Amino acid sequence: QKGGRSGPLLQIGNANASLLIRRLVAQDNSRMPRNAAALPLADIQKIAAWINAGAKFEGSKDVALNRLGMDAPENKPAVKVDIARATGDETVSFTNDIAPWMVNLCLRCHNDRRSSSGFSIQTFEKMMIGGDSGRVVIPGNLDASRMWDLVGKQDPIKMPQGQGLITRKNWNDLQTWIKEGAKFDGDDPKTELTSLVPSEDELKMARFEKLTPEEFAQLRRDRSDEQWKKVLSRENPRIVESADFFVYGNVSGDRLEEIDVLAREHAKSLRSMFSEKSDRLWKGKLTIFVMKDRFGYEEFNQVINGRRAPRDMAGHAIVTPTFEDAYVVVQDTGDTSTADTPGLKALLTDHLTGAFLMRNGTKLPDWIVRGTGLALAGAAVPNDPYLAAVGDGAGEIVARQADRPANIFSDGQFSPSETSTVGYALVKYLLQGGGPAKFGRLIRSLQGGTSLDAAFKSVYTADREAVARGFFTALQGSGRRN
Repeated sequence: QKGGRSGPLLQIGNANASLLIRRLVAQDNSRMPRNAAALPLADIQKIAAWINAGAKFEGSKDVALNRLGMDAPENKPAVKVDIARATGDETVSFTNDIAPWMVNLCLRCHNDRRSSSGFSIQTFEKMMIGGDSGRVVIPGNLDASRMWDLVGKQDPIKMPQGQGLITRKNWNDLQTWIKEGAKFDGDDPKTELTSLVPSEDELKMARFEKLTPEEFAQLRRDRSDEQWKKVLSRENPRIVESADFFVYGNVSGDRLEEIDVLAREHAKSLRSMFSEKSDRLWKGKLTIFVMKDRFGYEEFNQVINGRRAPRDMAGHAIVTPTFEDAYVVVQDTGDTSTADTPGLKALLTDHLTGAFLMRNGTKLPDWIVRGTGLALAGAAVPNDPYLAAVGDGAGEIVARQADRPANIFSDGQFSPSETSTVGYALVKYLLQGGGPAKFGRLIRSLQGGTSLDAAFKSVYTADREAVARGFFTALQGSGRRN
């Protein structure tokens, strides 16, 4: 009744004024059904009589038009199918060879919300039950399988419809899979088919897992070369390599060597603090990009990260779960900090720590990542004016959460700069109260999937509310002393 952009389809009680009738009897390109034969006059007259009689509808408004006239689902007897399980002797795997292209090409039209012809492949079980015309896949019987008629022979119609095309491998795999008994090699045939199909990251991870350390390092080197060329195509970088790092930059060779030494020294500190025993801190090593000026750093942000860098931002770290990317980018800000700009040692320590905390793929709270980097930078560069400025004002910021102190641990409570200030003060509080060993245990517990509350209780024998109140009290005491 609502119609579309041309207005309502029906003028109830007046067939001649109804857009639907005008479309059915039109003599030009506006006639419906489009690209098909005109409806017989007798059918058009029936529709006109129905409109003139009030266009009454006895069914449910929630039923799709293409389902009208069919038995209601509740009146259909439940169909049960025996799911044949794979033995391991099959040459085609449903989960690896069939499900991926079915999800990409077929699921859009054959799902629980839009089951064309009553056929859904939302789960393996539903696919094997079939649709309105009965079963679609007959295990071991290619000629009796309607799916093969439509997808393999594309007779009487082509599936997938439209521009969707299966490959020759898809065609061969479907044929073989049906002939071999249409067996299921997943865990549960009632599981959503999409859950059987690995994501792009999962496919990459599986591919990367097969790489030797040397091959992964070459992947990192190739990736870093590609990123550098995208950013500064007219400048060839100088490169220094060590056990855990590739250091790329357009600063002097001596400066790169100096940065590599700083990075290696901090890597030792990270290993000690977090009891890290692995030979390599990052798969394929970590690249450190060092830009000699602001232009290079801003260009990297725009070209590689697709964003504009705020003026107070001079470094950042990226480590993806697959380790396809693992890098730190810094602007060489010199050796001396100011209240507005960190020196290179503090900057590098901060973001190397962030890259270390990102490396196992667990999303840690923002205050931990920012706060730990800044706290370790403060330990590496005592009395640093930049870090002193960052830490100033934490008490005033958290005072806004006085009625809900535990909220300080939740992401999104503070702006990025406030998160740095609060995180820095909070991590320093935890380090001073329990030492590096306890804090390292907290991080490892969170990376292992433990909730923040449970991790606090395990390491500090206090829940997040109690930790927050202790932090508030410490800030108030610090403010009085100042």
